[in-house]
Amino acid sequence: KARALAVMEYGWLLEKYPSSITLLRSYSGFCDTVLNDHSKAEQFRAQATALEESTGSYSDDGHLDPLDPQREALEAEFEPAADADAAKSTSSAESEPHRVQMARFCQSWAHIIMSAEVNMLNSLQWYVRIAVVFVVLLSTV
Repeated sequence: KARALAVMEYGWLLEKYPSSITLLRSYSGFCDTVLNDHSKAEQFRAQATALEESTGSYSDDGHLDPLDPQREALEAEFEPAADADAAKSTSSAESEPHRVQMARFCQSWAHIIMSAEVNMLNSLQWYVRIAVVFVVLLSTV
């Protein structure tokens, strides 16, 4: 129930502030951690990065530019209690890229780890195809 409510609230926020880099990064973390939807998280993370590069909302040290109008709009929308709840959160945006990196690392080694099994399945697939062709040929004679 709480998860559905959070998805609904994020949907509303994304409709209202579609170009908010902070919101896009926050939602990508939510998708990655809570919904366990890494592809959706990557999509929103890429969108935030593209916006970041095109608008230059971040300063050289990686912090939000205090003169960014989107930041002022978001700060006006949320009350101070929301900041306290965010500080209590156990997940951090810094751990998300590591999690994605580890998933990519495991995928990059899958062909080496599973190579014997994949080769065996490929040869089995060919045996099945040959058997089907043989059965079709025998049934037509």
